[in-house]
Amino acid sequence: MPSRGRIAYDMVGIASLLEQDEYRVPIYQRSYAWEAVERREETVAVEDFWTDLKDALNSGEPDYFLGSVVLTPSEEDKRLTIIDGQQRLATTSLLLAALRDLWQERGEPAQADDVDKYLSTYDRRARDDVPRLMLNQDDDAFYRALVVQPSNPSPSRDSHERLRDAYAYLKERLDADVDGYGRKAEDRLLNWLDFLDRQVVVITVEVPTEADAFVIFETLNDRGMDLTIGDLLKNYLFMRAGSRLEAVKSSWVAALTALDVSAENENFVRFLRHYWSSRYGATRERGLYASVKKQITSPAQAVAHASDLADAAKDYAALESPSHEYWKRRGFTTTTSTNVDILLRLELEQNRPLLLAVMKYFTKADTKDASGTGQLVSPGDRSRRDRRWTNGASLRRGRRERSSREDQDRRRPPQGAVPDHPGRQHIRRLL
Repeated sequence: MPSRGRIAYDMVGIASLLEQDEYRVPIYQRSYAWEAVERREETVAVEDFWTDLKDALNSGEPDYFLGSVVLTPSEEDKRLTIIDGQQRLATTSLLLAALRDLWQERGEPAQADDVDKYLSTYDRRARDDVPRLMLNQDDDAFYRALVVQPSNPSPSRDSHERLRDAYAYLKERLDADVDGYGRKAEDRLLNWLDFLDRQVVVITVEVPTEADAFVIFETLNDRGMDLTIGDLLKNYLFMRAGSRLEAVKSSWVAALTALDVSAENENFVRFLRHYWSSRYGATRERGLYASVKKQITSPAQAVAHASDLADAAKDYAALESPSHEYWKRRGFTTTTSTNVDILLRLELEQNRPLLLAVMKYFTKADTKDASGTGQLVSPGDRSRRDRRWTNGASLRRGRRERSSREDQDRRRPPQGAVPDHPGRQHIRRLL
C-alpha cells in the first residue's frame, strides 16, 4: 500500500479489500443503518446501491467509485478497525452472500465456496470459519448467522431487520437480473463477481492510531453529508480526546446504552440538543455542532463532557419513562411518576432542557425546600423564561438583554426569590 508520512492509501476493488484482511466495526460505531428501500429523504437505501451498481455494470464503465474507507490497526488483535465505510462494506458483504447463495442454489458448490473467501476465512486456532467483517456488538451475532453460517436468524433489533431486509432485497434483485440472461446466467454471475472484485473501487486510508483516523474522518466529512449530529459529535469528542480516548469511548457507549439507541437514531439526536441546551442555553440542531466545537478544545474537556453526557443520558431516560428506576432510587413519590406520565402523554418536550438542568444541579432536598414557595426560580426569572425559552425571536433579543438584566437582579433581588443556590444561578443563565 503506498504511503505518505503516517498515512497509507490505496485504491482497490471493494470485494478484493474484504478478501485481503479481517476487519472490525468498533463498539461505538453505529449499527447497520441502510434501509432496503428509501423511506425518508434523508435515509440511504440499498435500492440506490443496487441500481447504481447495476447501471455501472451494464454500461461497461471501467471503474465505479464507491467512496473512501478509513482504517486503523486494532489494539485487540490483528483485525483492522473501520472508522468510516462500515455501511458500504457490510452492504457489499450482503451482496456477495446473495451471489454465493445463488451459486449454491444452481448446484455449483465450488463457485459458492469461491465467493465465500470474501466473507469468511478459516481460523486454525478456533478451528472454525470466522467472518472477514465483524460488525458492532449489537449486530455481529445476527450478521454471522445471516451471512457467514446461514441459519435464518430471528431479528431482535431494528438494525437486524435492516440487515435481513437488505439481504432479501439484494438476493431477489440479483436472482431476477441473472434469470434475464437465460443460458448466459452463469456468465452474468461471474461478471458480477469480477465487477465487485476489480471495478467497484474504494480509496482506503490507513493511519497508525485512532486519533489520526478521526482527523481524517473529520476532513473527509467536513460537510456532514449523510452524517447525523450524533456521528459528528462522536467523532469530534474522540478526536479531541487524545491519549484519553478510552475514557471518552466508554462514556459514549454508556450514553447510548442508557437510552438504548444508536448514534444515528433521531431520539439520540434530540437528546443531544436537549442536553446541550440544558448546559449552555437554547441551541438549535443546525448550530449544535459548531457550539460543541467552540466549547470543547482539549482532552480534559472532551473527557469531562463525555462523562457528563453519559450521566445526562440516564436522567433523560428517566424523563421518558415514569417507571424508570431513577425515580425510586432518588426517593420520589408516585406523584412524580404520574407527572412524568402526563408530560409524555401531552408530548411536551420543550421543557426537557430545563428539567435536565434541574436534575443535574438540584438535589431532591433542594426541590423539597423550594416546594414551600412553589418555585425553583424567582417570579422575575419565570417571566423571562415565559418570554424567551419557547420563542426564538425573543430568545435572541433576550440574550442581548441578559447582561443588563442580570446586573439589575444582583442589585435588586426579586420579591419572593428562594435563597441563592448554584443550581438556581445556572437556571437563570439558561433563561
